[in-house]
Amino acid sequence: MSHGFENEDYVLELEKNYGLTADALDQLESRKRGETALSPIPALRVMSFGIAKLPFELLHEIMRNVSEGDLHRLRRVNSIFNILTTPAVFSSITVRNYKYSARNFAALLHTPHIARHVQSVVGYPFALRAERNGTNASDVAASSIPICPQLIQLSPLGLITESITPHRNRFTFTVTFAEDYSAGQYMATYEVWSSVQFAFENLHRATGLKTLALYFDVYYHDNRSFEGHQWGILHALRRKSNLLSELRSLKIYGWLDLGISVLLYNMAPITWLTSSYRHLSFSLPWGDKDHYGHHDSESRAQVVPRLRRMLEPAVNLESLAISRGGVLKCYDIPNWQAQLATYPRLSALSLKDIIWEDGTIGEGDVVMPPPLEDFIVRHSKTLKKLELRDCSIKVKDRGREPPVCYWADVYKRLANALTELVELEVEFQIDGYEIPYLSPNTSTSLYIGSRSYYPLERLEGTRLDAEALEEFKTVIKNRGMHAGSRFRP
Repeated sequence: MSHGFENEDYVLELEKNYGLTADALDQLESRKRGETALSPIPALRVMSFGIAKLPFELLHEIMRNVSEGDLHRLRRVNSIFNILTTPAVFSSITVRNYKYSARNFAALLHTPHIARHVQSVVGYPFALRAERNGTNASDVAASSIPICPQLIQLSPLGLITESITPHRNRFTFTVTFAEDYSAGQYMATYEVWSSVQFAFENLHRATGLKTLALYFDVYYHDNRSFEGHQWGILHALRRKSNLLSELRSLKIYGWLDLGISVLLYNMAPITWLTSSYRHLSFSLPWGDKDHYGHHDSESRAQVVPRLRRMLEPAVNLESLAISRGGVLKCYDIPNWQAQLATYPRLSALSLKDIIWEDGTIGEGDVVMPPPLEDFIVRHSKTLKKLELRDCSIKVKDRGREPPVCYWADVYKRLANALTELVELEVEFQIDGYEIPYLSPNTSTSLYIGSRSYYPLERLEGTRLDAEALEEFKTVIKNRGMHAGSRFRP
């Protein structure tokens, strides 16, 4: 018997595993044709306990054909039905690095009545670590902020679905796919990543897509082949048939920069992706010479022009977040801070886990401020929100020579220059330590991103930092807005 669904195998599975009888399916189909009045369907109550594995088509039919009263009754049985009264059921999709996940995601994109509701896609394209910190995939699905893939422990639940707290009277629904996964076994085979790439080639079918987040994790992977995977994803997004006209926000973390990555930066895909963005969040490209054996200082020096080439087209950027990425050794990228472009509409800036270059002494003993301070001041006419989290100023020679610029100097200049700023958040805490100043060191105790730094907790001349920060906050508060800080002197 045909029930009007695209995949009859789904129907047989539902009848066998979830107690959804043929009569109940017939009721759904007759409602679709308008032949049956809306009335409770008892079978759905049984079915709701197995909702985690229901196909998209049936969820869609339930949403369309079950009365609002029935849906409210079902809410008492399963939290998923909390949001079935809104058409934005699939507004946020999480895609993982499995054939099952990628193929289901592609199937979703080929279902027009679902694809048009997709507004946000979070992708973990490759190499999730199997066990870490005891976090369950369902916890990730219920989070409105994506969690780094290193913290995810997968479970063989097939389709995991959870509702998210409504925001501004709108609900977001995250759909997470998982597959049986053995600890220590990584699935970045050709078949897997080609499935993922195929899925991303069809993103244009999500005509309302506004936000895209990509989380790459190269742990336990050959660096060169993985970079090809990254290129494949970006190239898929750049296809002429894959125009994402509504895309306004990109988050990308865990990407690489190696000697072979010239194409990744100098060809069209990544440049095109940033040209229409309003919001951009990314981690600095990273690599590990010791682990992979081919990431030298010369290739790191090439990061700067590539990074600038990627960011320059983002002339419409309104918010920018930069973090210091990498789970292995993060080598410094020379001069990148001085190469950041100016964005005429930038109103929000977040810098996280960034080790600031110190200021310099110019001709006539004129103090030249740190490059990042200069970058911030260049946006003084538009910047309204500033976040400085887990940042430190790099000091030479373990502080035997004082820094050219203390945080007190930075705060005072920013307070005078940022006349439009109405929100300020400052926090110094790196690996549990509050360390405003660091000195690179090869043999001592504190490790940040697996690189050793010497914490300068008693650096002479820092007593004015806390006072200057409070004065900065006072300036913002006097504008009648919010200023916050968790800085402790």
